[in-house]
Amino acid sequence: MTRKSRTGLLSAVTIWSLIVTPAALFIGGRGAVLGLVSVLTGLASLVMALTIPAGWDFGSRTASFKERLTAAPLFTAAALLFAGPFVLPWALHEAVGHPAKARIARVTEGGSYRLADPGTERNLGWLLFEPPEGTPPGAVIEVSVVRGGWAPPMSPEHLADGGADPYVNTLTVLTAVHVLACAAALVLWPKEYEW
Repeated sequence: MTRKSRTGLLSAVTIWSLIVTPAALFIGGRGAVLGLVSVLTGLASLVMALTIPAGWDFGSRTASFKERLTAAPLFTAAALLFAGPFVLPWALHEAVGHPAKARIARVTEGGSYRLADPGTERNLGWLLFEPPEGTPPGAVIEVSVVRGGWAPPMSPEHLADGGADPYVNTLTVLTAVHVLACAAALVLWPKEYEW
């Protein structure tokens, strides 16, 4: 691998880790179907992290620990992106969710609940968890919503008594580890490959 391609590799990993990863994470947190965006991006991160060693010839004595560290942000990005669709909605509801009334507009055979604003009939999305047992279609229920639809609506009882805390903590730890891996790769990058 040439000096120029090594520098390009660091640039690509940095852009992927600090721009593509957060964008895919937030898109993936919007709902079940869009969660695939996060998971597929996480899979791509994992594949890239596993192919970087071939470029560095990790088995040789010429690849240093600092060079090998280039793959770390991709591994942490993969972990963050795989967990993101499950933990991000909880964190968003905890941080910026607000209570709202919603009417159950439709119930599918699989038990999914489509919600609408009771006054305007504006689509609020699919409820993240089932409402209390025995709630009929057309009933108006209390939910937590995130403006802009950045997370599916959620029943407030799931958030009560610290219900979101484990998910918020998981997201915080994964994000911190990812940022630290990116910082380590940038700070410890061998000086002979500087651009």
